This record gives sequence, structure tokens and C-alpha cells, in this order.
Amino acid sequence: MKNKIYILAIALFMVLVAVSVVAIFKLKSANNGSEILLKLAPVDPRSLIQGDYMALDYELMWEIRYKGDYKFVVVTVDDNRVATFNRLQNDSTQNANELLLRYKRDGNKISLGAEHFFFNADSVDKYQQAEYGLIKVDNQGRCSLVGVCDNEKRLIE
Repeated sequence: MKNKIYILAIALFMVLVAVSVVAIFKLKSANNGSEILLKLAPVDPRSLIQGDYMALDYELMWEIRYKGDYKFVVVTVDDNRVATFNRLQNDSTQNANELLLRYKRDGNKISLGAEHFFFNADSVDKYQQAEYGLIKVDNQGRCSLVGVCDNEKRLIE
């Protein structure tokens, strides 16, 4: 019995260490990434099951939904940090003012990994004004959601 408790404690400790290491690497890569703005597409603003939460969809995803399966969406970034669709590709080459966004496809559902935004219950009204998702993109094309921005591209806080 005592051995089982020790084994369970060691296994739990190893899981916690692994999760912490993954979180540290994700934060480090997100801090070194580029910030871009993706135009939000209309979507149901709240999930009653999960509480105060916005399911985000991006106009960019609508453009590529039926264009085949690739590894990267290549976007062009303007002076205001707004990203627009350029092309799809499998390799990691890019030109100046372009960024690669890695995405996953499950049938017709496409995910950048930045589609869920949770907020406090008393701030529903201000987040309904969101026009852009503020995305941090690391050098491997992985995306993290920083927040949402208004029509003047200011972060809503």
C-alpha cells in the first residue's frame, strides 16, 4: 500500500512538472512572437454552457475553409498590424511583411488555436464591440490569443 502511494505521488509530481515546462515554453515563445490583428467574423457571442465566453471566428478562416489541406496560412501584415489572406502552403518560406499561421483542419472546421475568449460576467457589453482578435504568432506559426480589439484596433480591457 505504501509503495502505491509513493508511485502515485511521483507520477503526480512528474505530470505537474511536464505541464509546467509546456506552459513555460508556450509563454516564452508567445512573448517573442509577432502581434497581429485578425478581423472577427460574426459568431454567437456567448456560450451559456461555459459561462461568459466568446467563441471567436475569423474572416480569414472563411476564406480558406474549402481550399484544401495545407500546413500554413500565409498572411500579409499591414502597417496597422492587420493580417489579410495571401495564400496557403506546406513549406515555411515567407516574404517580407508576411507571417505564417499554422492551422488545424477537422472536416470543415479550421482552428488556429485562438478561438476561445473568457471574460468577467460584468463586462459582456464592452466585449460585444470586438472587431479584431489580437493574436501573438511565434516563429513556428503557432497562435495564441492575447485579447480582442475594438474597431479602432485598441485592446479592450
